[in-house]
Amino acid sequence: MTLFAQQFLLPSLETLDTRQLSLEIQLATFLLAQQTVTAIPVGFAQNNNFVRHKYFYLFFVIAVGFGFFLAQHSYWSGPVYSAGTLYTVRGNSLSGIIDNGEEIIIYWGYYDKYPIERGDVVAYQHAGNKAPIIKKVYATPGDDFAIVDDDDGQYRLLINGELARTSLGEPYRFNEKRGGLLAQYEKDYGGVVPDGAVIILGNLSNGTMDSSMFGLASMKNILGKAVTY
Repeated sequence: MTLFAQQFLLPSLETLDTRQLSLEIQLATFLLAQQTVTAIPVGFAQNNNFVRHKYFYLFFVIAVGFGFFLAQHSYWSGPVYSAGTLYTVRGNSLSGIIDNGEEIIIYWGYYDKYPIERGDVVAYQHAGNKAPIIKKVYATPGDDFAIVDDDDGQYRLLINGELARTSLGEPYRFNEKRGGLLAQYEKDYGGVVPDGAVIILGNLSNGTMDSSMFGLASMKNILGKAVTY
């Protein structure tokens, strides 16, 4: 699967810590061996049935340990968020934050448990793309936003009264089409990001495939949180 930043991300491996898993299995095996040695009456270990049972219990403990390990890394205290997946970024729309060829981890379902925050980088499922795109969150529910016309055909975005800027400090300057779209959302919602929506942007000052193109992004379409690996 490929994931954009317009930024397409290429999955390379699951972030399953095999070294930790190996250690946990070794520990479970060691503990079982210790319990077996101390619990067996003299001479009883020669009984074939016991030997078969011993290996059955060994397998059982390893299986339970493996299941517990996966549970820790996938779901903890209910549906927190799924284990992350490692991807390679393909695209330049977030360059300066996440560069082309850089590896990131997507934690799927992260926001089912945790609140979204300004500055988060997220995987978003846009209706116009088969693969999710990754963008940075600039405004969350309750934040004020406004579009200002520069009188030169360019529009700037204000978040809570401050100019929205790229990671390089450049203010976003949108053309009439992009700026006009956000201005319509500003009018519709009174300049306040509604519940269940966010403003997400790439890191190019003239806009990318982001909120300047499709407007407020629904939280329902945010699949997870992205962090650099």
